[in-house]
Amino acid sequence: ALQHELEGNFDAAADLYRELVDKDWRVQDGADEWEKGKEPQDLEVDLWNNGQMECLERSYQWKDLTKLLEEVILQPEPGEQKLSLDEALWKVENRTLLPTYLRSLIGIFSQTGVKSDRMNFVKLIEDCWYEGEHDPRRVVLEQELLPETALGLLLSERPNRQWAKELVRVGLERFLEEWGASSEVGAV
Repeated sequence: ALQHELEGNFDAAADLYRELVDKDWRVQDGADEWEKGKEPQDLEVDLWNNGQMECLERSYQWKDLTKLLEEVILQPEPGEQKLSLDEALWKVENRTLLPTYLRSLIGIFSQTGVKSDRMNFVKLIEDCWYEGEHDPRRVVLEQELLPETALGLLLSERPNRQWAKELVRVGLERFLEEWGASSEVGAV
């Protein structure tokens, strides 16, 4: 899979990662001792899932990426009951997947142009935004997902251009601050 990634063949790499994740690693009866230690650890499976997500994103396979993200996000922790997608999506441990999930939803409606695909993305933003200023999900949108949130507010059935403009302004300021402080810029 890594070789395919290095060659830029992200479709093939994603397929290999999927094979690794889906493989039945259970040891068959009568296996020798060497085979018994082959079952992957959770960290390896996480790395394969992350590699597959990255490859799907790089090859613009938005529907497959969304499906994979939903599988990973909806996977309950041991001893935990199954949650709805909305509940699971906003859990702290899934927060790192949220930007990729939003990009995948944007990618789907960009490719298809279908209104229902656009509304899946917009509804996610609206449900958080219009619940109230102190909704923790809205805080995440305002602080961590400025471009995605601004786009969602502009595409909304009840667009909020004022807030979208403010989010774009804040995002630009943050970018300029980070860029100006980076070592890549040199003396300014």
